[in-house]
Amino acid sequence: MEHDNHAYSDNTYDALDRITRTTTPGDAWHSAGKSVTKEHITNGASDVKLYTAPMDGENHLVKSGYYAKCTLSGEKTTDEDGHTLTIFTDKLGRKVLERRASDEGNNDTYFVYNDLGQLRFVLSPEYQNDRHKAIFAYEYRYDNRGNVVKKILPQCEYIQYWYDTTDRLIYMQDGRMRTKGLYRFYLYDNLSRIVVEGTCSSCNRGGSVTHTKFNASNAGFLNTGYTFDHNLNLGNPKLEVVNYYDDYSFLNLPLFKNDKALKKATNTSNPTCAKGYVTGTITATNNGDLLLTKVSHPQKVDLK
Repeated sequence: MEHDNHAYSDNTYDALDRITRTTTPGDAWHSAGKSVTKEHITNGASDVKLYTAPMDGENHLVKSGYYAKCTLSGEKTTDEDGHTLTIFTDKLGRKVLERRASDEGNNDTYFVYNDLGQLRFVLSPEYQNDRHKAIFAYEYRYDNRGNVVKKILPQCEYIQYWYDTTDRLIYMQDGRMRTKGLYRFYLYDNLSRIVVEGTCSSCNRGGSVTHTKFNASNAGFLNTGYTFDHNLNLGNPKLEVVNYYDDYSFLNLPLFKNDKALKKATNTSNPTCAKGYVTGTITATNNGDLLLTKVSHPQKVDLK
């Protein structure tokens, strides 16, 4: 900063090399003694509530008293204006409480885990006053492979997710889509990159792996050039996003063939210059039109 004698920050450390104070840059802040301070603390006997999420198949949230004294590590941060944020973590390093102090008291957000260490609930501050889980809590449910299969957000319809046997997301459905009888589907190439995303009215949620290939000489799925090794059984599929990678052969597809502007100045002399990158996209608009895009990549220069 010009004409500023304190255009820097100073850090103060404790004996364990942890930052305890950081001064704020600027003459005005420095002269006012403004800084951010950190205190390393532990919890008191009745300081942090203990919530558990038993794996009993009932999706219960249980309040089990309080964490025993000194069983949690805490870091209390006070900003330049005196506002404090305290974060408590358990012995596994998981955040269990985020506490923001205000004139009216503490605003506590709790994080609840199951026995596998998966985040099951996030309890907003208002939940401490009115224990209405559907209104003031976030809930996450998992399959036996650790994938989130159901997400319940406050005052929202639940969201469902389905995966293939390699744990890739292949279908999802939120409340609005459920009302319309729709699912969103995701298709991947052999490098697990998303190649096609869209909606359908029905699908096979069995989870089998779909092997997707691109062939510029084959119209393929909805004229995208992508083909699959088995029937997807998608009801009334509609495109939302299509991605092309590694080269510009997609420009030979019927959708792109007559678009001279996209073909102009495409670098095909060095086919490796686009390897690993997105080279083109198709994006569906709300009125059903398809926007075609080509992504150009400069030729790599050998500096040897």
